[in-house]
Amino acid sequence: MTSTFKIFNIKFPQAIPSLGSSADVALASLYGNFALVLPTKPDDSFCPRIIYTLSTIVHEDPFPAPGQNGQPRFSMKTYSENVGVLEQLEALGILRQTGISYKQGFVDIPVVEVILKENELVYACAAHYEDNGMMDCQLEVIGIKHQRCGKCKQVYYCDQECQKRHWPVHKKDCPIAQRSPTDGLALIENRRRAGFSSFLSNAGFQTLNL
Repeated sequence: MTSTFKIFNIKFPQAIPSLGSSADVALASLYGNFALVLPTKPDDSFCPRIIYTLSTIVHEDPFPAPGQNGQPRFSMKTYSENVGVLEQLEALGILRQTGISYKQGFVDIPVVEVILKENELVYACAAHYEDNGMMDCQLEVIGIKHQRCGKCKQVYYCDQECQKRHWPVHKKDCPIAQRSPTDGLALIENRRRAGFSSFLSNAGFQTLNL
């Protein structure tokens, strides 16, 4: 299937090596997380496809429920590295503010709603995402669309091999995701975070439970 995700130009708060002060990007949905990504793999192998991670998790509402029309929502970072990004995305018709926000330290974290249609987003392979995290999650590229679980329609795969490999995990999540997409995505993200904490602990780092 051919991918049709929306590409738009963003000016960066600070110039990024190999990209400069602006670039054509797309919005990626990463199982509860959202990020700005390059539409294709960059020529520079040291330049990642994920440019900005937009979402964060707040204690009051870790995984916001979709809007009335089923549009996904998330809590958006408004830290110094993301200054001006939300305003650009609003002007481009990518996101809109919901009027809900949460205080996190000295920063207000707004809950935003994605305006784009489902097929205008970039998706990651669920199997790679859980194994490797965001930075090696096999994002869709122009011209190639990932396969989607036909039952819950919430997880995506590079191919049937990845789907079969992930099925022992997803078969427990799938009924939950069918009933509540938000709860299904939360299961994936919580497993990813638990796995990362375990990795750090085994490597000798002290982790904090938030």
